[in-house]
Amino acid sequence: MYGTTLRVASGHYAALERPGGPFGGAGDDADADGKVKLVMSGDAHKDQTYFLAALSQAQLEGLSFPIGGLPKAEIRDIARRAGLPNANRKDSQGICFLGKVKFSEFVAEHLGERPGKIVEIETGLEIGEHRGFWFHTIGQRSGLGLSGGPWYVCGKDAKRNIVFITKDYYAGDKERRAFRVCEFNWISGEAPAKSARGYALGFGDDADDADANDGDGDDDDDAADDGGASEAHVAAASISELYCKVRHGERRYRCTLKFDPDGEGGRVVLDANDQGLAAGQFAVFYDGRECLGSGVIAERAAPIDVKVLVDPKSAAKRRSSDNSAPPAR
Repeated sequence: MYGTTLRVASGHYAALERPGGPFGGAGDDADADGKVKLVMSGDAHKDQTYFLAALSQAQLEGLSFPIGGLPKAEIRDIARRAGLPNANRKDSQGICFLGKVKFSEFVAEHLGERPGKIVEIETGLEIGEHRGFWFHTIGQRSGLGLSGGPWYVCGKDAKRNIVFITKDYYAGDKERRAFRVCEFNWISGEAPAKSARGYALGFGDDADDADANDGDGDDDDDAADDGGASEAHVAAASISELYCKVRHGERRYRCTLKFDPDGEGGRVVLDANDQGLAAGQFAVFYDGRECLGSGVIAERAAPIDVKVLVDPKSAAKRRSSDNSAPPAR
């Protein structure tokens, strides 16, 4: 009953569909499985289901998203009519819990610094030095402090503490439309149904055909682990009803998700390139507007195998800087 239901109200832009309606009673529209569904908000630009995809059924049971079904403009109008002082306040563009603290300062405070090499991936030349690979994200352009660019971060080697950069980040031979995922969280508590060949939701019929006809004689897309995918698999992704987000924002891709035999991991093929795929980030999956859950983008099957060479100019500059630095106290 509504009078005995206690929930935490959150201002996230998301919505919930409950068995029996918004208050969870036993109604005629109750879902057959009795599960709470997380669905996209009424404002696609503000939608925050990407951040909520790691929640469980028990957590969703105790939550309510009162504004999730409304566009931001309508919420502001309601606030103005109610005379709320923050009705016209500018939207926050940063990480809310940091306040005025810069992200780089926050990272330095909690993770510290460990200088390492910045290396051009095509040549192996050491171009500069960074404060720690964790300060940099794939696709990053600003904040590298390098001349002769524009330079983009295209990879990181955590073991060697190397940040790899390139000038040709958007080159056609650097496809970024396929990746592996692991550490799944399915909001319903169960993985979605899959086809005989392991494709999520049974939306992989065309991908099944692609597996059978991609010409390599096996059931897999061998190019997927380095970011590429065969034309047949991309074509299958382009008509799939499964969607994927690889970061917060409005952009969703059609995709296919093929589970490994043990169900603990899988391979995703997007219908278009994404230039910011990064290991450790979440890939969030959708059936229409329903958020099904998430997986973690895994490291590439093979590490970046680049022999690092020292650029003489860079080395001389660093030696000069070291010699001019005041003695440590």
